[in-house]
Amino acid sequence: MSSRTLFAVILTTLVISGNGFASVGDRFGFTSESIALGGAKAGGAEFSSASAYENPAQLSLLPESDPESGTRFHWSLLYSAPSFVNIDNVVVENPVNSDKTNATTRSANVDTSYPVTFGQSVGLSTQSKRSPYRWGLGAVVYLPLDRLALVDSGESFVPEYTLHRGSTQKPEFQFAFSGLLSPRWSVGAGLRLGTKLTSDTTLFLNQGSGTASSMRISASLKTQASPFLGLTYLASETLSFGLTARFASSQPQTLNVQANARAIGTVSALSFSFPAISTLYYDPLTLQAGTEWKYASGNTLFVQLDYQAWSKYESPAIVILDPQTSACSPSCGVDFSAGSNLGRKTRDLFIPRIGHTWTYGPSEIHLGYVYRPGIYAALPTEAGNAIDPDEHRIAAGFGLGFNSLWVFDAPGRFDFHASYSIYPKKHVEKSPGDENGDLSNRKVGDPGYDIGGSEWGSGVTVQLFL
Repeated sequence: MSSRTLFAVILTTLVISGNGFASVGDRFGFTSESIALGGAKAGGAEFSSASAYENPAQLSLLPESDPESGTRFHWSLLYSAPSFVNIDNVVVENPVNSDKTNATTRSANVDTSYPVTFGQSVGLSTQSKRSPYRWGLGAVVYLPLDRLALVDSGESFVPEYTLHRGSTQKPEFQFAFSGLLSPRWSVGAGLRLGTKLTSDTTLFLNQGSGTASSMRISASLKTQASPFLGLTYLASETLSFGLTARFASSQPQTLNVQANARAIGTVSALSFSFPAISTLYYDPLTLQAGTEWKYASGNTLFVQLDYQAWSKYESPAIVILDPQTSACSPSCGVDFSAGSNLGRKTRDLFIPRIGHTWTYGPSEIHLGYVYRPGIYAALPTEAGNAIDPDEHRIAAGFGLGFNSLWVFDAPGRFDFHASYSIYPKKHVEKSPGDENGDLSNRKVGDPGYDIGGSEWGSGVTVQLFL
């Protein structure tokens, strides 16, 4: 395979795969340094290999280390594994969602194992030294290592941690450019790429020997982009401020089904059709305000506050709309039930982040903390069992500079990090009755369950100053 063909394949994969709700950049960061600082990098006073995501306006700032160089590159390996408390012996099936005749409630254990985040990020930033505007250009790419992507609409009824089902199991691609407004002000803008999926399915199920069943799927995947903006102000040599605005990105899926089924002898096949809609991934409108303060020699403080408009959240659950039968009238005595949207009320969030760096010659020590409230306004005591607990994350990291790396005759730095998240335990107790209000039945999730757990992560980043 030629290099040109390989590049085309990689670019195509990045474009069609898109972004997702609770993205890797938002949940963790794309470098060990950023993760160890709690992701509080929007107010940074210099450009880095991940500036295309952290704040595109930074792409026009001078690098603190080796100001003569104009290019930054990184490769990161990231890992994080969640662990949630068991949910045992709760109702998982009742007459509302059962496929059995004269169904009664059934209790069982719920699967609380979720995919680990295991992937790599690559970032590149470069800037012009000749232009007085110091134009900057950068890109950040994330690719999972254990799977190319995971699309999972999740469970509509049983308890589930909504933002952990597959949100970090997808590629991400964003690029940005920037320029100076004045020696103290810089501005940047970028795009993150997402997708819109439309699928058409034709299905024929045939019963009996000497017959055949068939199915055809036709899908169209279109690229869509959402913009983000950045602004940076250098108040002095020791103090800087940054602001980013990321517009919401909704990546919808539409599934159109045309089905025919002959289930009894040679009786005419029953035809039915329905559209189903869902949101594959969702990123909320996000505003980030941050600052970097070098208050003493070798000591730097990072503080950032994020606002995320999760009140507009679109649930990933697939909802079936108005199923129709057309082989006979009226409906061949068959009346299909439409899907139930059990999405719960969400809220807007304020997410504080704080980080600190101690510099000792070529080495750095990082420490960070971030508090992320859950997106739901209350516990799921009524219909639906979507879960998103509060999170407290502590992270630490270590950076070590080098003058050259193997065949690369350029200085750089190794960064390592470790993080640990606590999801405080809470108890959910379901209200009487089923999802339709019938007090003679019980809701899915009854009588109740505990939520909460922990998550640990680690990673390494190699940076080159070119």
